[in-house]
Amino acid sequence: MSETRPQLDENLVRLFEDAHAPLPPEAFLELFERRAARAWRARFSLQVAGICLLAVIAALIAPYAIQGSLALSRDVSAGLSSVGLAMMSPAGWAGSLLLGAWVLRRCHVFDP
Repeated sequence: MSETRPQLDENLVRLFEDAHAPLPPEAFLELFERRAARAWRARFSLQVAGICLLAVIAALIAPYAIQGSLALSRDVSAGLSSVGLAMMSPAGWAGSLLLGAWVLRRCHVFDP
């Protein structure tokens, strides 16, 4: 029995072998390092741009935040003077004792 093998195109075989040939290790590492450095630079530049954007936003918001903080502290200090007067009364003492006992109970101080 005679076996006939089909003839392969030599150019096609050569192209196939060249396409599947592994890259030399030096070229692969160089390509990998170049891509990694490019990705690091892109990520770093995005981080710097984000920080600059946050700094600009903070600079624009800062005067309003400071103004609100000063108004809040003025209102709290005005309210604390009346709370201080209320705490000096017998009802204030009793209320503060009840509040303190409730806080200690919530913190499980009395639990064995």
